[in-house]
This record gives sequence, C-alpha cells and structure tokens, in this order.
Amino acid sequence: MFRFSGMRPCLLVIAALVCAAQGEECDDVQENNVQFLQQSTVIEKVAQQHSIVTDRSTAARSNVTSGTDAAVMRGNSSTPSVVIVGFGDSGTRAVKDTFEFLGVKFSPLQDPDAGDNWASVINDMYTPLLLSAGQGKISREGYSKDPLLWAQAQGSVANSIWLTFGGIATQLGLDMVDSVPWGLKSPGQMYMLPVYDAVLKDSGRYLFVARDPRDFCAVDPGGIHNATQKELAWFGQYKAGTNNGTDCFGFWASGMQDVFDLYENDSRLGILRIEDLVMPDPAVDKSSTHILNSLADFAGVPRPSSEDALRWLTQQHSFSGSYMGQHYNLNDKNRSEIEANFSMHVKEHPGERALLDKLGYHFEKYGLEKPSSQRVFQPAV
Repeated sequence: MFRFSGMRPCLLVIAALVCAAQGEECDDVQENNVQFLQQSTVIEKVAQQHSIVTDRSTAARSNVTSGTDAAVMRGNSSTPSVVIVGFGDSGTRAVKDTFEFLGVKFSPLQDPDAGDNWASVINDMYTPLLLSAGQGKISREGYSKDPLLWAQAQGSVANSIWLTFGGIATQLGLDMVDSVPWGLKSPGQMYMLPVYDAVLKDSGRYLFVARDPRDFCAVDPGGIHNATQKELAWFGQYKAGTNNGTDCFGFWASGMQDVFDLYENDSRLGILRIEDLVMPDPAVDKSSTHILNSLADFAGVPRPSSEDALRWLTQQHSFSGSYMGQHYNLNDKNRSEIEANFSMHVKEHPGERALLDKLGYHFEKYGLEKPSSQRVFQPAV
C-alpha cells in the first residue's frame, strides 16, 4: 500500500484519491480528507461511462513488475483541452485564471493559492528518476530506457488525468461533462511531457508559460517564495547544464532547450510569454487582446466579446508590477546587476542567445522583441 507520511499535505489528498480508486484501505489519510474520498465512487462511474481503463496491476503502484503499458486513456472527453506548464513562478496561475474566464474548466481539487492541480503533484516524485534515466534531458527516448520506471510514470500520469477529469465531472455532473472543455495546471509537469505524450497517444495540447529568465533567477532580498529556485534546489543536480544544481540561468536554458527540441515543430505546443498578457494596457494597446484570442483558439473555445476582453485584460494588467524586473521590490541597481550577470552568462553560453531569439527576450536587458519561433504566440495583430 502507498504511504505518503511526512510529505506535503496535498500529497495526502492525492494518496487518498489514488487509494480509493485502487480499492485499497487508506489508513494514512487524515479525517479532513474524507470529502475527497467520498468522490471516488463518482469518479469510478465517470471512468466507466467514458471508457477510461486503468490496468490496476501496474498503474500508480510501487510494485510494478512489468514494462507493459500502465494505462490506456481513450474518449475525447477524458483528454484535457490544455495542460498548462512552465517554470515555477512563470505566471501559470494567471494563465489558468484566463482559461477559466474563457470557459475552460479545472478540477476543484487544487491548491487554493497557486491553483496547481493536486492530482498531478504525485507525478513530481518521478522527475528526478526520469531525468537521471535520461541523463539530464527531458526526452521520451531517455525516459524509456528503464522500462519499469517508464511504466510506473505512465501509470501515475494516467491516474492523475483520470482523477482530474473525475473531479471536474463530480463538480459539473455527468450530464454536462461531455460538452465542457477542461484542463489542468501544474508547472512542474513540463518535465513529464514525454510521459503525457505516451499516455495521451500524442494527442495532448500543452500551453507553456514563458517568462524573462532574469525574473526567475533574480536574487530574492525579502526571502519571498521563488518556485524556480526551489525546483533548482530540489532536482537541479539531475538536470543537464546546471553545474550540479547551482546555475539558475543554466537550469532555465536546459529546460527551455528540451521543450524546443521536443515540440518546436509540433502545433500541439503553444508558448505564451506572460508579459504579453499582463504588461500592455488594454485601454490603449490591443496587443493583449490578440493574445487572449489566440489562447481561446488554442483551447478550442469561443473568443470573448470586446467588452469582456477589456474587462479581463484590465484586471490582468493590474499585476504588471510583478514582472520585468519589478518584483521583490528590486531597485535600479538590483536590475542592472541581474542584467549584467545574465548578459555575461549568455556570452559564455552562446546557445542561450538562440533561445532568447526564439522567445523574443532581449539578451542584454529587460525587454521584449519579436519572437522567431512559430510556437510563441505573437502579440501583434
């Protein structure tokens, strides 16, 4: 039986759901998680009605003994319209909120502050293992070198998708769930995308939220939470190009390069620069309206009216002071130091200049340029 004692509280919730779905006793689950356990019977009904088949001899268990497929997901309604990923603190919460505004549904089983999908958190335990198998690179070929680990990871991802869909169906009711586009938001799933491809049979659509790397790797003078630097501390040593988990800019570049290697020519990936959503003032600059319409098109939902778009984008613009070197109460001196450090890093690692060109970030200073990659949503009409 799974035991998650001592792990983050949200993992206890996921442990409860996984145990319930597998028909096991969950004596590690605290009493305040009973409400989630009670949803398991509804999730079972949803799974049966939508032909979501889980091989329980392998899926989401620690004693997998074969390299066979851990789970098979089929049925359009059980495939997410969009999976939102990115580096920590990239702005994925704002993007999730925006998709909700556009009509995409997300599971109620989520972190109340960050909006991260609880059912996906359990997959994070596979990240260091898969990166080790892949010699530090996010790749299907590398991840699948260990058939047992590959099967376990597929089982975990399949169950997380299944439980996410079940949570949405529980909230909306079985009569409505077929007609509603849905998604999940969990930034760390960027390292699991090859597994999602395997489980979803290469039908998944991924929205990668990009942000100026100088913001990710800024010194945090107030001790405020920085999720990217926490990721670096947690498993950076397993990622190529990070100088054994000590180089934040290298961590960004390595992960970003892997994403482009996997999906640069694949229309299933869309890259949104968070700055394009929040920085323009929609009252005088219509570029963010174009971005909003691009997000609607990507998820396959109707575009909003001009009035609704203006109202929503005005709200998003109110957070513009958190981006482009303006977060953590950084002053001009701090920003200049960050720009100088990053510029030096780029000069020492020429491949990073190509990444910045693809994304449309200036290499010497904070600033946006025209992205060269077709995967990046273009702000101009």
